[in-house]
Amino acid sequence: MRPLTIETYRLMYFVTGAQRFSYFFAVVFNTILNVVFLKGIGLLLVGIVPFIEYFNLVFALPHYIGMVGIGIILYFVNLKVVPFHMLDYANMVKTKYVKLIIYVVLCIVLFLYPIFIHRYFE
Repeated sequence: MRPLTIETYRLMYFVTGAQRFSYFFAVVFNTILNVVFLKGIGLLLVGIVPFIEYFNLVFALPHYIGMVGIGIILYFVNLKVVPFHMLDYANMVKTKYVKLIIYVVLCIVLFLYPIFIHRYFE
């Protein structure tokens, strides 16, 4: 989580120039990507892992409160992993944004998987 948050922070700081806004945007953006990633992995492991159906119930329609709960937990974990004083370190590190681009593309594919799997592959 730390490299992704630092890369997102550097990109947003380059665009906006605001330090605190860039930090909280990076934390929220990576939290959303982590929730999408967990949901996608849960859908991919349905036939492989026997207890994954219970995990997917968290992301089902009436249980969105569980998904928000997972998002809040991941948000606080991300805040703990990358505290605000890490921004000094982020300004010294040279970033290439490769990890961020790969993770965003992977999350987009995992997000679109349940939509297009029924339309094109059945």
